[in-house]
Amino acid sequence: LSDYLTKQGIGVLRFDDRGHAKSTGDFGAATTADFAKDVLSCVTYLKTRRDIDIKHIGLIGHSEGGIIAPLVANQTKDVSFIVLLASTGISGTELSVIQSKTLRDFPVKDEVAYEKNTRKAIAIVTSNKSNEVIKKEIKAHYNDFLRPILSALSVPEKNINAFINNQVKASVKPWNRYFLSYNPADEFEKLQIPVLSLNGSKDTQVDAKINQKGIKVALLKGKNKDYKILELEGLNHFFQECKTGKVNEYRKIEQTFSPKAMQEISDWVLFRFQ
Repeated sequence: LSDYLTKQGIGVLRFDDRGHAKSTGDFGAATTADFAKDVLSCVTYLKTRRDIDIKHIGLIGHSEGGIIAPLVANQTKDVSFIVLLASTGISGTELSVIQSKTLRDFPVKDEVAYEKNTRKAIAIVTSNKSNEVIKKEIKAHYNDFLRPILSALSVPEKNINAFINNQVKASVKPWNRYFLSYNPADEFEKLQIPVLSLNGSKDTQVDAKINQKGIKVALLKGKNKDYKILELEGLNHFFQECKTGKVNEYRKIEQTFSPKAMQEISDWVLFRFQ
């Protein structure tokens, strides 16, 4: 995508995540809000370059990047457009509840009870209690809720213990607690700059219809006058042409990024700013 946009005359800046390659910082201790600060630093840097049209700096964010982009744009007047790729348009809590069912790799007998227990787990994690108290409560809940399900599937005890311990560790990470409490619709509603939102019809991680509806409703509520929301047929979460869209199919696909998705992005940007 970077190579393609560059060849269309659209300058691209990419950077490593915190704690990777030459980027400093602790990725594991950071939240979506921290990543937004990183992007703001990039915008500040771009304004120092003579080869950049500083009046037309835009953000392209994929998945979590799509909810970082509005956070950034609403904190500066230096971002003139954003492109959302497989962005969520609903709260982290609602997305997590959906994914707990659609991405789960084991069956359950009672879906209603499963969702109720998932929501209870989220309520524990997003409470104002200390990390130690949350760890204790969430571990007890997982033992009551998940252990019976996994035991009934004949999962070995040591594997269940490892799974629950990993779930507990992930639950209390700053990123997770922030994400569950964050609703990107609140930020989309504030945007008064052009917005392009693309999702693949076969995205099994971020359902196109549910999330695009959330984005559209927020933009309409905020009276944004320049936006385009498009569901691209047959593409997965990474905008690859695919058969199923499932996570285990990603690595089997040779294509890195659909040409039609790349053209949608460049045509939209160039139409406005060339």
